[in-house]
Amino acid sequence: MTSLLHLDLSYSQIVGPLKSFGNLGSSLVDLDLSENNLQGPIPDYAFSNMTSLLHLDLSFNQIVGPLKSFGNFCGFKTLSLNNNNLTGQLPELFFYLSNCSKDTLETLLLNDNILSGSFPDFTLFSSLRELQIWGNNLNGSFPKSFGQLSNLTILVLDNNNLGGSIPDLSVFVSLKELRIGDNLLNGTLPKSIGNLSKLEVLDVSSNLLEGTVTEAYLSNLSRLSYLDLSSNLLTLNFKDNWIPPFQLETILMRDCQLGPRFPKWLQTQHNFSELDISNARISDTVPDWFWDLSPSLSFLNTSHNHISGVLPDLTFKFPNIYVIDLSYNNFEEVPSCSCNHQDQDVMLSVGRYALPCMIGRDRGDCLCDFLLLLSGIVSLCIYFDIGKILVTSVSSVA
Repeated sequence: MTSLLHLDLSYSQIVGPLKSFGNLGSSLVDLDLSENNLQGPIPDYAFSNMTSLLHLDLSFNQIVGPLKSFGNFCGFKTLSLNNNNLTGQLPELFFYLSNCSKDTLETLLLNDNILSGSFPDFTLFSSLRELQIWGNNLNGSFPKSFGQLSNLTILVLDNNNLGGSIPDLSVFVSLKELRIGDNLLNGTLPKSIGNLSKLEVLDVSSNLLEGTVTEAYLSNLSRLSYLDLSSNLLTLNFKDNWIPPFQLETILMRDCQLGPRFPKWLQTQHNFSELDISNARISDTVPDWFWDLSPSLSFLNTSHNHISGVLPDLTFKFPNIYVIDLSYNNFEEVPSCSCNHQDQDVMLSVGRYALPCMIGRDRGDCLCDFLLLLSGIVSLCIYFDIGKILVTSVSSVA
C-alpha cells in the first residue's frame, strides 16, 4: 500500500471512532471519508504518517471536539469538515492550520458545525481560494481590516451570529461570491463592495444594515448575477436613467425601500428567474413594461406594497412560473388566467389575502379563475386529471 495515491471511502458505512489511517502509507495524496458515521474526536495520531496528504474530506460524519490535529500537516490544499459537530474557537483553528499550511491551503470547508468566536484575518493563508463557514455559532465580528491582498474567490459566512460592521473588502480583488446573510451585521453597506469587479454573487440579507445604497455601489459589478439585500433597513436610491452594467438572474430586495415610485432600473433586466420586491414601500402604478421583462421568471413576489393597475394573464406571460404573490396591493382588476404547468406546483396570490392555487404534480392542465371582490377574494381552481375534474375553491371575506 506504499504506492497508494487516491482512496475514496465515502458512503462506505464506516461506523465508530476515527482510528489511525497511518497504515495507508506516506504516498497517499487524496483521502475521502465523507458520508460515513465516524464518531468522536480526531486523534492526534490519526493521519500522522501521511506526509504527502493534500486533500482530506471528513464531511458528513459525527466528528466532535476542537481541531488540534492538523497543526503538523504541511502542504494541505483542501480540508473539508462540513456537517460534523466540531466545537472550539475559529481563531484557534486558524492558528493551528497556519503552522504548516498557510502557504498551501486553497479550500477550507467548515459548514454546519458548532464553531464559535470572531472571524479572524485569514489573509495570511496566501493561497486560499475558497472559505465556507456557514451555519456555525460565530459570534464575534470581522477584523477591522485585512492584512494583505488575497486571491480568495468564495467567502460564505451566512447563518452565524456575526455582529459589528462590514469592513473594507477591497483586498479581495478576485472575489466572485460573497454570502454573509443571516447574521447580526450593522452599520452601512461599505462602498468598497463596488471595487469587487469580479463579483457574481452578493448576499447580505437578514442583517441589521441601514443607510442609502446608490448606483455607485453597483456600477462596477458587471458580472453580478445574484443580488440579495433582503430584510435590512436599506434604502435604494437609483437615478431613473441608470442602466446597470449587469443582468441579474436573482433579485431579492424584500423589506428594502425601493419606492415610492416603481423602480425603473428593473426595465433593464431581462434574464431574472426570481424577483422579490415585497414590502418595498412602492406606491405607484405598475408600468406596462414590467409584465414583459423576463420569460424565464419562476418566482414573483410584489406583495405588501401599494401597487395599483390592471393585471394581465400572468400564466401566459411567464410559462415557467411556480409562485406569483401579488397580495396586499391595490390592483383594480384580476382577470381570468389559464395555465398549463405540468409536473410542478404553482401558487398565485392576489388581493388582500395570500390565497394559494396549487397545481399538483402530474395534474396536467389547470384552469384558474381569480375574482377580486370588494368584500375579499374568491379563488377557484379546476384540475383536469385524466378525465377527472377536481374542483378546489378558497374564499375569504373581509
